[in-house]
Amino acid sequence: MGEEWKGLIKWLLSWLIFYKALLGKQSNNKISIDIGVLCLRLRLTLDQQLDLCKPFTVIEIKQATFSIQNVKSPGPHGFNSEVFKLAWACGLPGVYSYVGVFHF
Repeated sequence: MGEEWKGLIKWLLSWLIFYKALLGKQSNNKISIDIGVLCLRLRLTLDQQLDLCKPFTVIEIKQATFSIQNVKSPGPHGFNSEVFKLAWACGLPGVYSYVGVFHF
């Protein structure tokens, strides 16, 4: 095998080792369903079901946003909660519309 291939394989192995260490091991912790709770046959009322479909209110979004510690890891967008808290004072509609899109 040529030196270029050896170098590539060495790089790939080091990359693999680095990311395996970074991401850690897969957790096998699983939460089991309590059959006893299912047997209680508790159900949401129609009003409760409809409440779950309502869009988030500005107050709910603000409460959720400000309840998160500033030092929490950033999301996939790269922003942590402190950014949203600072942006809240500068432009409520932008923050509200950004967070509001997560309601299905």
